[in-house]
Amino acid sequence: MTLAVGNAILVLKLTFDYPLLRILLSAALFFASAYLMRVANIGAAFFVVGIVEIYFQSFVDLTDHAEALVRIALWR
Repeated sequence: MTLAVGNAILVLKLTFDYPLLRILLSAALFFASAYLMRVANIGAAFFVVGIVEIYFQSFVDLTDHAEALVRIALWR
């Protein structure tokens, strides 16, 4: 879960103002998580990382304040 939240905040930091880049980067992380889910022994952990990553990217549409966005990500 910590890895998922850290990845989500990193993606938000890099792509807050660029929606297309945010979608592409979160999709790439989701597909990497799906691949690691099938390959690794702890596949369920990577499933959680992928789902949390996509879920947190939907919060950008709720607010335009970056600080509030990080607080939402940390408290969910």
